[in-house]
Amino acid sequence: MANVKATDLIDFTRASKGHALAKVSYGDDLVTNGTFDSDTSNWGSHSGAVLSAVNGRLRVAGQSGDSAYAAKQDLIVEVGKLYQIKADVFGPAATSFRIGSTERGTEYGNIIDSAVFINVVATTTLLSLTAYGLTADSYAEYDNISVKEVLFDQPNGTLQLFEHPEGIPRIEYDADGNLLGLLIEESRTNLVESSEDITDAWWSYALNVTRTADQAVSPDGRETADKVVATSTNSTHSVGTARSYSSGAAVETFSFYAKPSGINNIQVILANQTGNYSQVFNLSEGTLGTIGSGNISQSIQDVGNGWYRCSMGYTSTKTNPYPTIRLLDDSFNSTFAGNDTDGILLWGAQVEEGSFPTSYIKSNSGSTTTRSADVASIPVSDFGYNQSEGSMVVEATCLGDVIGSLYAFSDGTSDNRIRIYGLSNNNVYFIVGDNNVNQAVIDSKFDSSAGTSFKIASFYKQNDMGVLYDGGSALVDTSGTIPDNISQLGIGTGEALTGYLNGHIKSIKYIPKRLSNAKLQELTS
Repeated sequence: MANVKATDLIDFTRASKGHALAKVSYGDDLVTNGTFDSDTSNWGSHSGAVLSAVNGRLRVAGQSGDSAYAAKQDLIVEVGKLYQIKADVFGPAATSFRIGSTERGTEYGNIIDSAVFINVVATTTLLSLTAYGLTADSYAEYDNISVKEVLFDQPNGTLQLFEHPEGIPRIEYDADGNLLGLLIEESRTNLVESSEDITDAWWSYALNVTRTADQAVSPDGRETADKVVATSTNSTHSVGTARSYSSGAAVETFSFYAKPSGINNIQVILANQTGNYSQVFNLSEGTLGTIGSGNISQSIQDVGNGWYRCSMGYTSTKTNPYPTIRLLDDSFNSTFAGNDTDGILLWGAQVEEGSFPTSYIKSNSGSTTTRSADVASIPVSDFGYNQSEGSMVVEATCLGDVIGSLYAFSDGTSDNRIRIYGLSNNNVYFIVGDNNVNQAVIDSKFDSSAGTSFKIASFYKQNDMGVLYDGGSALVDTSGTIPDNISQLGIGTGEALTGYLNGHIKSIKYIPKRLSNAKLQELTS
């Protein structure tokens, strides 16, 4: 397994889309004449559509009365590859843009004066683009239609908060381009019903601010970031929600992406609570300010291009705590007179159960949205697993302060397993079980703080099994039997492919022999 890219080997599933800060580049444009500078060549007419190039746009008009009239172009693609489809859409009323393996394709929503931005995995060799008009005697217009293969982890890749389609593993980087690794997360639900539109009614609380949608490029590369401006009123300036949203969970985390636009400092206030729940964020320096006594966690994460992801975790004392973002002046005062121009950019708000934020979950449907868990595994028959002895070396980081399941060799049950997982207070367990009898249980502590990289080595052999961390001394159990019917390796999960790491696995190496303690110390230093 050494020096093999993880995604080349693993069986991976995630039943929903998922975001990650990825290094992304694109192949050549597969669309011919997607800019319509002079004509509509290479585009066919469907159901009597009349096509014309008007002011550098494709105009799709109809005369037949068939509401399905459209322009179309078929492309040859490769099954299993990821493609990004983009188009600018203009029209006097809502229309639709479809893609798929048939002429009508799959509808991707009604849109007006907006942009199509779709990431899709090809399921057939034919990708049919279909740009629809409106009704008879009316029209819609399109420009800059493109289809490009999405390439990850290339030397020329650009960091971007990328929306991965379901079933696509997420290899994540930090804002400086350093590899974090394969992201494995449990399922979480965004309780915010409008995560990217601060002008939506869900954001029902606005005090001495103006809100304008779609004013800047957001962390995911679309122009969907909203601006919140402090008015000239000499008072506090805030935006938030007074809507019921909570599931009633005791521990929740509020997070969002923010960027200065004339104002550099903000404060998160948790209203409708008993106690001081607040957190100050400096958006020009990317630092935390004053921390409220009610907080249980807080963080500010650089995601590039001047954007920061701010988060605050809290223990709820009421069923519906209301998160509010307050603008502060340069001296961190909450009461001041704005100038009707300066403010901040906001995007990607999220409230979720749990003491730390997980990756962004897009939620603009007027209801809560759930991201499914990442499930990664490898059949041991794929890499020459040795039932008698072996060693594992894993480098990883956690999103919170607790390691979930780092890995588990097993037969799919807890009866036969070799597993590392963690509980609270930095307790980490190495367990070897054979026929539902524990042969080794090593309980130890080490620093697994959120964002802290660590290396763990483990080994197994008859009467010789144990674990060591970050170049330290080995903890060894000198008696016990090794299970001989191991069939799978769960990566960032437990025996039943649940109990998720909630973090990144940067590297995972399996060696089909029991390495010496000295060698394992060297590999984890």
